[in-house]
Amino acid sequence: MNVKKGSNRLEQIAGNVSLALGAQEGGGEESAYEFSTAYRGMRPADLLGEWEVVGHTWNGSPWSEVFAQSAFKDMEAPKLDYDAMYSFSVGICVKRIRLTGSPIFPGADAPCAWEYRMTTALTWELKNDELIAKPLIGYQYTAIDGAPSQVRELPGEGASMTLKIRMDDGELVIEDGSDIKRLRKAAHEQKD
Repeated sequence: MNVKKGSNRLEQIAGNVSLALGAQEGGGEESAYEFSTAYRGMRPADLLGEWEVVGHTWNGSPWSEVFAQSAFKDMEAPKLDYDAMYSFSVGICVKRIRLTGSPIFPGADAPCAWEYRMTTALTWELKNDELIAKPLIGYQYTAIDGAPSQVRELPGEGASMTLKIRMDDGELVIEDGSDIKRLRKAAHEQKD
């Protein structure tokens, strides 16, 4: 979509409304209504670059806790450190998630160094403040004490997902039902 062309169309509509209001009030061509750029909706260019996940909840609980309870069902769930990035380029988004912790597995005397990583490449587009994303390819990797314990390729060409997306106080908010992520532009991406 040509944003400039769309903005010009909004300006034309605002001008017509202004003229109609002015004529109704006997004011002639003096502007009674103006086009505002205060809210213009999200544009694809707004998403480009790297975004750090600064908050991620599932049904109001931290996502890392929900993941730990699911992944470590038969034992005490460890506290996991979570970090995730979204890298948006034109039409492609690479999502990277990393969780680390020190679980004590049944029968072990000491905690181990546990790591989980997931990387997914998705196509994306914006439509009316919704993010339409479709997984293309990805993998999951788990290591215990630095040695790979599981590597799995994610099925490609998954179903499209429609996610709610908005800006809130400088943060990008992505909602998929009760899965809510808050992202902030990566420090090296921020402009003064």
